[in-house]
Amino acid sequence: MLKIKQALAIPLLTLSFFSQAHPGHDHSDPMSMLIHLVWIAPAFVAAGLFISKRKKSSINQQKQKND
Repeated sequence: MLKIKQALAIPLLTLSFFSQAHPGHDHSDPMSMLIHLVWIAPAFVAAGLFISKRKKSSINQQKQKND
């Protein structure tokens, strides 16, 4: 299952680099940085949760081995 997720992750992550912005996409607007931050924030939260759960799982497995 992990290999399938990895195989799907690479094309999905690179897909956004090939997309074009619409004509009204203005990076000189003072709010553009905030809008981009709000857009990418869920990805950072998801990554943080994933890493946190992975660390907890690793700690629990080490505790079980030691007991």
